[in-house]
Amino acid sequence: MAFDASGVLKLGALSPTKRGVFCHSRGLSPVQDGFLILSTEVFHGSRFFIIAACSAFIAVAAGAFGAHGLRERLDADLLAAFEIGVRYQMYHALALIGVSWAGTRWPSPFIQAGGWLLVIGSLLFSGSLYLLSLTGTKGLGVMTPVGGMLLLAGWLCLAVGAFKSRK
Repeated sequence: MAFDASGVLKLGALSPTKRGVFCHSRGLSPVQDGFLILSTEVFHGSRFFIIAACSAFIAVAAGAFGAHGLRERLDADLLAAFEIGVRYQMYHALALIGVSWAGTRWPSPFIQAGGWLLVIGSLLFSGSLYLLSLTGTKGLGVMTPVGGMLLLAGWLCLAVGAFKSRK
């Protein structure tokens, strides 16, 4: 099995019956002549792309708010925490664009789990830093390492998903 440049999986010499079983068991759509097109209904790559675009939008808006609205209101440590939240949110928004592609290239439960771990981890990590910066409530800082661990788990899942799909 191999992918061509357009993301279509070439099955080669599989019989139509085996091709149908292969497709059905992986949630793929069979197409004529031994080709498969990966189904977005199974992976929901567009869902990750939409989340990524919204997250990047929020990161840009938060960065502008921090640069123009918070610089005079927060002390240097709280402003630095806010900026770290913005930076990591943008990093992981861009990573989710990669997840939306990777899931169609290497369909795997690990890729999908990795994407969701990045989403939740980014919400907890960056969100807790935003709240900590804006409210000064130190207790919210407990969520930051939890979010960071989820981000690490997400990256590990993506690596495992890509590794397991190579053959």
